Amino acid sequence: MRILVIAILLSLVGLPVKATGQSGDIIRLEGEEWDLMAKPIGYDSLLYMRMKDFLPENINWSTGNYSGYTAFWEIRDGYLCLQRVEADIYDEVSKKESTRGCMK
Repeated sequence: MRILVIAILLSLVGLPVKATGQSGDIIRLEGEEWDLMAKPIGYDSLLYMRMKDFLPENINWSTGNYSGYTAFWEIRDGYLCLQRVEADIYDEVSKKESTRGCMK
């Protein structure tokens, strides 16, 4: 029984090793760009659904970026303001990846 418990515990140790790093949004603060891991669009369900409807179907989705887009933010007059949104697009015909940006 003891060997079975040890075997189960040892098999669970390797699970965190397979974790994928996440890419965040980008925020500009005082002239420097920083990763914004919060992804503010995802916290507003209505805005998130509108964003999903707006994005093209051929987004190059990855486990590092579940949302499929990267938003660029800045602080203006004490408010978090969206500058633009970019999404990586995969073209099935040409088999090429490109980035499509959208200005707010």
